[in-house]
Amino acid sequence: MRKLFSLTVMLAVLLLTCSVTAWASQNGSNNNHDNVSVSGGVYGDTSVGGDVYEDEKQEVEEIQTTLRERIRNKAEAKQLRERIRQRIKNPAERLALWEELKAMCEDPEEAAATVAEMIYDNPRDINNYKEFARLWRHRHKEKVICFAFGRKMEFDVPPQIVNGRTLMPIRAIAQKLGADVDWNPKTRTITIRKGDKVIVLAIDKPNARVNGKLVKLDVPPKIINNRTMIPLRFVAENLDVNVTWVAEAQTVVINN
Repeated sequence: MRKLFSLTVMLAVLLLTCSVTAWASQNGSNNNHDNVSVSGGVYGDTSVGGDVYEDEKQEVEEIQTTLRERIRNKAEAKQLRERIRQRIKNPAERLALWEELKAMCEDPEEAAATVAEMIYDNPRDINNYKEFARLWRHRHKEKVICFAFGRKMEFDVPPQIVNGRTLMPIRAIAQKLGADVDWNPKTRTITIRKGDKVIVLAIDKPNARVNGKLVKLDVPPKIINNRTMIPLRFVAENLDVNVTWVAEAQTVVINN
């Protein structure tokens, strides 16, 4: 009888020990999982930051290798420009790659496209506009080039120089300047609104109104090839936007 009791007690102790061991093991595993999660959350940011830097460094090296193997066609040049724009965030590294890509482009138009990317990165560097115009006009007969906020503008009716002033299609310019335009065909007047500014111009009339005040124009608005053309500098500056004329490049530059 005593032997049976002792055996029962030993069996109970053994079962209890196994249960405690299993519980401790499971709890320890859960704690380890939590530690991994916390570690990933706290230190992961630093680690990822390092990885991003290393990834970009590796990306630069791979792009440089591609450049040294030469660019075979326009599609490859375009793909490489997109790759640089999307993946290289360091301004100095990106500028160096633009310069290298430009030097590798045998086609002037592709070189111009690369310079356009440089303009977008630094829209106040006047020399880039000069270089772009030189390369672009190898193939295009665009008399007046226009860049707005770092991007080249395209027009269905090209800008016109009248008495030393640039006239441009109102719709394209207003859109770039973030303004609204109304056209009254009966009075042949254009109303431009942006914020608290209201500019009213009339076709072939030498005066305009800015917030009701009469202002003399150097060149009046005109209709050319069925497009309403307005004096760019007058409108832009009255909307608090800067306009620069790069004479050597025959290029209009619009910036904040």
